[in-house]
Amino acid sequence: MVDSRSDALPTIDRRTAMARVKALIEDQNRIVIDAPEDSLEIDSFTIILIITYAEESLGIRLDIDRLDFENFESLERIEDALFSGDYSVAEKGCND
Repeated sequence: MVDSRSDALPTIDRRTAMARVKALIEDQNRIVIDAPEDSLEIDSFTIILIITYAEESLGIRLDIDRLDFENFESLERIEDALFSGDYSVAEKGCND
């Protein structure tokens, strides 16, 4: 059965999603991230872009009351925040 709802999101795998998050951070901050564990110094605007991307493109709505800057210190930490379920209000549209 095809989901005809206008809010239906395409299924995006975790690797593709994180590649897009990485590109978003690199483009916004004009940096190169060599490894997922590399320390990031990103501003609050970039964090809002990541949260917005997660919700609009991945269907992952994060509980911003439970997040802090530590969740955005590296790509590894961002991935954990997005996909662990610990900070999610709801998920739809993204597969591991």
